[in-house]
Amino acid sequence: MKSRRRTTPPGVFYAGSLQPVKALVCCLAAFFVCYAAYAQNGAEEELPDVANLLAGFLENDIELRELAIKARQAELGRRQAGIENGFDLTLSTGTMSFYSENGEAAFSVTPGAELSFPRFNSTTLGVSVPMTMNSGGNSGAGENNPVVENARLTLSTALISPAGKQRTVTLLRSDRALLEARRALARRGRTAEREFYERLRSLYESTVQVLTLENTAYTKEIDMALVRSQGYAPSSVQYRTVELEAADAHRTAQEQRRRLRRDISLFARDCGLSALAGLPQRIPQTDLEAAPEFGGEGDRERFTEIEAAQWARYIGDLSRNAEGQVELSAQGGLTANNTHVDGSMSADAGLTLSWRGVSLSAGTELPLNGGRSAAFTLSFGLNTGRQRLGALSGEGKALAAESEALALRRAERSWDDTVDSVRTERADLMWERRRLAEQYELYRELARDTTIQYQSGVVTESEYRKAITNEQRAHYQILAADVQNLIHLIDAALYVVEE
Repeated sequence: MKSRRRTTPPGVFYAGSLQPVKALVCCLAAFFVCYAAYAQNGAEEELPDVANLLAGFLENDIELRELAIKARQAELGRRQAGIENGFDLTLSTGTMSFYSENGEAAFSVTPGAELSFPRFNSTTLGVSVPMTMNSGGNSGAGENNPVVENARLTLSTALISPAGKQRTVTLLRSDRALLEARRALARRGRTAEREFYERLRSLYESTVQVLTLENTAYTKEIDMALVRSQGYAPSSVQYRTVELEAADAHRTAQEQRRRLRRDISLFARDCGLSALAGLPQRIPQTDLEAAPEFGGEGDRERFTEIEAAQWARYIGDLSRNAEGQVELSAQGGLTANNTHVDGSMSADAGLTLSWRGVSLSAGTELPLNGGRSAAFTLSFGLNTGRQRLGALSGEGKALAAESEALALRRAERSWDDTVDSVRTERADLMWERRRLAEQYELYRELARDTTIQYQSGVVTESEYRKAITNEQRAHYQILAADVQNLIHLIDAALYVVEE
């Protein structure tokens, strides 16, 4: 059974049936006009600005705090490396032995001291004084005087040794670890700032979606009013279809609005706030045309990949040079009551040579106040494992150097690609920002003219509502574009290391 229809010509509203709808439209229009005025003019005094939100976001970033702790740990490690590779003083009582000799209590002790200077060719100065004492007076006419034998004063130093270079490598690695920890902290600060702006841009884009869905829901309300004015009964297919579409549009808009409120609430929490009255309506202006162009003077040397490859090559060369195959050290000193030369005072000297698992040492003890002739020592050692490893070391060093050179070439190629990509993105963003600014001016002018015409009854509610929505959407698109410009500058800064 067909529903009864009015004879009103298509496209002509029936005034009597539109009175409730017109009232609804006027309320919605007034709401959006007030919303626009609040968002653009009045909200700035009540909403926190971007700088305050960013400060709260960084303060609540857990990873940033963790990296701050790691930077402090790296600083402690650098101080520890400095201590371990500086001068060192060791004092020792030696092993104290208590025993009985010929029914008398006795003990022996060998106190000593050693002072080492790793930075001065691993020079070491040592003193040891072996002493024996008993309670029967055999050593000193009834007195408990200690007997001192083989007391030594020694001085040793490296004539040919990789120790100095190895120490330099150790300290450089420690300095690098501290530098990288500080860079990681600064980099995380930049990355967290980028995440903040990404979240803010996403909220602006969600706001654009809400406005679009609100406009769709409003259009469906107008369509339903049109069907009602054309005389379709509520039970008709046409009326029910439009009614369901309108309900679905409202439900979709409400879901998106709730999702936006939830996202804003989470964003406020991450910024250290309990709630946000709305989104910031001003973004720090970034003129990409006035900003320094990426790839300028000094950027290439500070490009993260090139800087890391150059460091790896530099420290690799130092490490390989520090793996010396030949080591030669000299020792000298004085020995009091040297038992090797009948208890005389002696002057001692020696040399130690090692090369690829072969070691050779020679020494002499020359009496200074009589006694028998000088004593000589000689020793020889062979380590076949070290010989085989030494033969492979040269080939391994060559391969490592070649790998580091290839890594540097790869970094240089990546630099060229990155410069081209960043500059292209920058040009696209500048073009898009100009286009959005022109579009916003057109939509704002259209909204102003449409408002005047709507108040004069020239245009319909749907046309007026669309004009207002388009103006708001263009406004948030500009805000999102400004945020994207900030993200672009952060990305460009992340490509180079901090000064």
